[in-house]
Amino acid sequence: MGEVLRLQKEKDALVETLNVTPKRLGELLTLVSTSVISAQTAKKVFDLIEEQDKDPDTIVDEQGLKQISDTGALEKIVRDIIEKSQGEVARYNAGELKLMGFFVGEAMKQTKGKGNPKEIHKLVSGMLAG
Repeated sequence: MGEVLRLQKEKDALVETLNVTPKRLGELLTLVSTSVISAQTAKKVFDLIEEQDKDPDTIVDEQGLKQISDTGALEKIVRDIIEKSQGEVARYNAGELKLMGFFVGEAMKQTKGKGNPKEIHKLVSGMLAG
């Protein structure tokens, strides 16, 4: 709702005249709740809906914004990062738990921000634990 009000104020327009219709907003929320896109990406898509007057699915497809949730693909990326970061692994295992952010961040870089952060966190935790 906050984004809709922000857009309405920026455009000095009635909600009914915005390209972000209730139907499109619902579709956008579904994309987030089903982990097709992240909440961060949804903000970008929201603005593009208004700018381009297109449906969220179309924008996500055209812009290549789908989140990578394929466990197999993410697992390979995380495994490679862990193998190349043995110093950080040792520090993590010695109690420097804040390094979890390092591993997740490296995986997000590898996926160009498209990796599902929750899935990456789960994989990193599992691999570092055993």
